Amino acid sequence: MLSVAVGQNLEGKILGVAPEAEWIACAGIPEGRYNNVALNKCADWMLNTGQPDVLINAWLLPGQGCDRSLERIVDAWRAAEILPVFSAGNEGPSAQSDRSPANYVGLYPGYGVALSVGGATRSGDALRASSRGPSSCDGSIYPAVVAPAEDLMAAFPLTPSMYTWAEGTSVAAGLVAGAAGLLLQRYPQASVSDLEEVLRSSALDLGPAGPDNAFGHGQIYLPAALDSLEVLLRRNQSRSVSGDSPATR
Repeated sequence: MLSVAVGQNLEGKILGVAPEAEWIACAGIPEGRYNNVALNKCADWMLNTGQPDVLINAWLLPGQGCDRSLERIVDAWRAAEILPVFSAGNEGPSAQSDRSPANYVGLYPGYGVALSVGGATRSGDALRASSRGPSSCDGSIYPAVVAPAEDLMAAFPLTPSMYTWAEGTSVAAGLVAGAAGLLLQRYPQASVSDLEEVLRSSALDLGPAGPDNAFGHGQIYLPAALDSLEVLLRRNQSRSVSGDSPATR
């Protein structure tokens, strides 16, 4: 997942969206099995020690429905200006195949919605396995956005130069995390709420007109997101100078 976000191998082959970004990692899901103790230790380490700008969460709680047990962790990340990017899950194509914590709503500062990333195919269809909404937490649109999720080259952890063709919402989340990293490289003053807003509002609409429970708000489109973020930050600055309450932070 990190390789599609920031990958650049020893021979200089660029693989990720943001190849100049630095990265850290923590094994919160050892051997792919949910472990509450390990997850909480990693969550705390990310919050207090690692302090990344963007945090890829290519994991979900195993049960269906709206499990709020990790809400305080996600709120703490957001309050620390760490953007959590969640894979929407590969439990589709059935309706309401969403998973927590990717389906959380009402997050810090009270109106936040988890940035859940579904998958799209090369032809612009929804990836069959990509989880669908509506959200089990409040019936809202799920996922938030989609990104390419098939035939993506990704690093394979056997040698420094081995790759594989990857598929699924986890690699799609890696792409969105890389895009968020580029947005922050251009505009480091942007908040978590700013980033989420522009990634949704600038997405390319796919499927039926408007947001839906297969594509969310659409497929992320980085050039439009960069333009939208510039406009948003200027508007926020203007409001602050005029004495109005800022839209973020």
